[in-house]
Amino acid sequence: MYGGRLTAMYRPNYIVSDCQEFDKEEPHNIFVQIIGNMVQHIYTIDLSDFIWDMTGFPASALTAGTYAKCKHGDVYYKLSQFDGVGFYTYASYFEEVAYRLGVVLGINVLKQVSGTALVTLNNEKYVIPVCISKDYGEGVQSRCFLEDACGADAISWTKRNGLWEDIQGAFVLDYIINNRDRHEHNFEILEYAEGYRLAPLFDNGLSFSVSFCNDNFTLLSRNKPTNNFIGSKFLEDNLDLVEKKYTFSENKLYWITECLPLTIQNPVLRYISEAINVLAKRKIIEVK
Repeated sequence: MYGGRLTAMYRPNYIVSDCQEFDKEEPHNIFVQIIGNMVQHIYTIDLSDFIWDMTGFPASALTAGTYAKCKHGDVYYKLSQFDGVGFYTYASYFEEVAYRLGVVLGINVLKQVSGTALVTLNNEKYVIPVCISKDYGEGVQSRCFLEDACGADAISWTKRNGLWEDIQGAFVLDYIINNRDRHEHNFEILEYAEGYRLAPLFDNGLSFSVSFCNDNFTLLSRNKPTNNFIGSKFLEDNLDLVEKKYTFSENKLYWITECLPLTIQNPVLRYISEAINVLAKRKIIEVK
């Protein structure tokens, strides 16, 4: 049982005892967020014994633009991004929001479960957001990044190989969440005996906002250029390439966002609703 002080703990807006005990036999502990008269229980898992892949981290300090990752069996754990001051609070939660949107829209998005974890990094204890997923590579003969498979003409290559509908799904998802970072290494091609498939869409966390640490949470404009590999750098321009039609159940909106901290649930819900309305006007989505 760990019962020491979390001397380097960063967890804004959460009521947490600095002597919180983490029981190894029962790893899920409850953190409580209180906003007005509402209470949200956040389940936290004890990962303090895990050894994290610190690639990109110098030995002495955490640096900007890096993630700590760990794999146990076929389960992957990824911590939120660190910006040199604190952890990017919401990235892990946005991964789960993207997955839930994919479920509702029928878009193949990697299943990610978000929460908080007690971890040890560079001999310091942190309680920070984490997202958890499973390996999707069962039965795969080979895998590579889309850029390596198609070269410069990704649109023609994906059309020839039966993956164009999946790419259209990425355009729709990325517009809704305002994904800033669908670069060449965020598309993976899986080769099976029967042919190619696009891997479930992953690395969806750099979306919605650029709020770090204790900065005010601010949703980004969708009119700014992004780091896209396929199509336009402007997310709405890519909607012109979408031929597939999707349906969206309006009563699923709350379910999509209920995994978020209470402080940002309503702003993100409205942000998603605005995008759905645009897609409905363009007749890409039918709202039911």
